[in-house]
Amino acid sequence: MTQNQRKPGLLNFKQLQEKAHGDYFRTNFPNECGYKGSDHRLKPDHFALNLNPAIRDKAMRYFEDNDIAWRLHKNHGRSSQVCCLNFLMPLVEEPQLLSQFVANALGIASPEILPVSDNKEGLRSNWLVEFEWVGQDNYLNESRSSKPPRRGAIVTSEDAILRCRSARKAELLLIAWKYTEDDNGPIDKKRNHVRFVRYKDILFAEDGPFGRDIGLTVQDFFFHPFHQLARQMMLAKRMEKDPKHRVDRVRVLHLSPYGNTALHPVSSPSIAALGHTDSFDAISSVLDPPADGVPRFTSRTIEEVFAPILANPGTTGAAGADYLLGRYTFLNQAAVTLGGQP
Repeated sequence: MTQNQRKPGLLNFKQLQEKAHGDYFRTNFPNECGYKGSDHRLKPDHFALNLNPAIRDKAMRYFEDNDIAWRLHKNHGRSSQVCCLNFLMPLVEEPQLLSQFVANALGIASPEILPVSDNKEGLRSNWLVEFEWVGQDNYLNESRSSKPPRRGAIVTSEDAILRCRSARKAELLLIAWKYTEDDNGPIDKKRNHVRFVRYKDILFAEDGPFGRDIGLTVQDFFFHPFHQLARQMMLAKRMEKDPKHRVDRVRVLHLSPYGNTALHPVSSPSIAALGHTDSFDAISSVLDPPADGVPRFTSRTIEEVFAPILANPGTTGAAGADYLLGRYTFLNQAAVTLGGQP
């Protein structure tokens, strides 16, 4: 039995995390939480308290300086945008920790971490990680002008991006971060006609990310989580082909908690018919094999990537281990069992 096939009276992963954040907010911010009767939601004017204290001021400045849109539920304890910032933003000036992070995630020797950009794009930071990244062009036809869309504003924005060099190859790593999302089924149909027009000439293009002989259509990706995964892979492929980025490859790294099993079932009937029962295995199987043999998509759990970093006493201050372990209880529950069943 998984956490999302619960017995009566047992909480699923999302509910467990809501309870943990409610406990945390009541203890630390009793006057600022309780929005709309929910202790795990801060009052909107106090949403900055949702951020790791080590990054609170710099995150607010970073979003303002780079005109990045905050997501609607930024005051919610379960915000995946905030979760990503709380884990990764403390490392933006820590190349050794970032190298360990990438090595853990990709299963490679520790790479050299490089600046994300030479700042010709007008970025207002010199960090080793950038957030809510949309690329340097209107790669996916999502902007009404020729300019890149606003970062984070209802477009394909990568939660984070970093640059590294491994085995003499320069790479960009696009990071897709999930937390308690459990969407698993058809996406909202209202804009499917717009999506079809945007992506039909990219998804299965000769230089696109997906094989043209796999028997799938654009509409087969209009299911969670495949729609977002497909857009991320299209963006990665377009960026890899763009000489402005000066890299040999662009990979997508998908991170989510071990306990969020609701993300994994295959909801697209046509993709399920290919024989996979896990969404992330399925997306890997339909990608066009890269010429260099290096996979462009990797899915890992947040626990397996961050546990070695948080367990090292020498990195506790930089990574904010005490805060993360106290706030995000799933880090201590990677082997949670329900009703005695794993």
